[in-house]
Amino acid sequence: MWTLRKSRHKIVTMCRATVAFLLIVIASLSCRAQSVADEKEELQMGNAAILTSLAAFSSSPTLWHEHPAVCSSANGIELGTALIAARNSAQSLQSLARLHRFVLDGGYGETFDRYLCQKGRRLEKYVAELKPEDLRNQCVQEFQKAVKANSEELGQARLDSVCAKVANIRSHLSESLEMVQHPRASCEP
Repeated sequence: MWTLRKSRHKIVTMCRATVAFLLIVIASLSCRAQSVADEKEELQMGNAAILTSLAAFSSSPTLWHEHPAVCSSANGIELGTALIAARNSAQSLQSLARLHRFVLDGGYGETFDRYLCQKGRRLEKYVAELKPEDLRNQCVQEFQKAVKANSEELGQARLDSVCAKVANIRSHLSESLEMVQHPRASCEP
């Protein structure tokens, strides 16, 4: 009788542990699915922030007086880049590599290159597979869509101030590939 109770207790304990384990697994899978959805949304927001900030920055100077919020457009570029570079998932790394489509001059270019250096070899395959013509076309389509949706604010934005030219993309991709293949030699501390 004593062994029967002891056996039942062990079975009940094992069943409870199994149920608890399954609940944890289900909860973690649910959180992972939510996390993937959140990441996709964050990447879209980061890309949109960069695009619209560059477009607003290249638009008419009168826009700056009529819509003071545009003056903070530089923050959108930095924050968008940081948001995209925050994770190391395949989706985030690919999105970071695809930022080559934008004109990221001066400090923005330096910030972008710093993220490339930080990611190093993890970015290699994503940078290597990019085609300059495809990146330019993607940027042109995104630019046109943004201007159409915000014609009053962005109607005077200049395409070539937002989207990098194919030759510039090709050159930057070549430099970036060297940088991510040899981060210690190519990147300043």
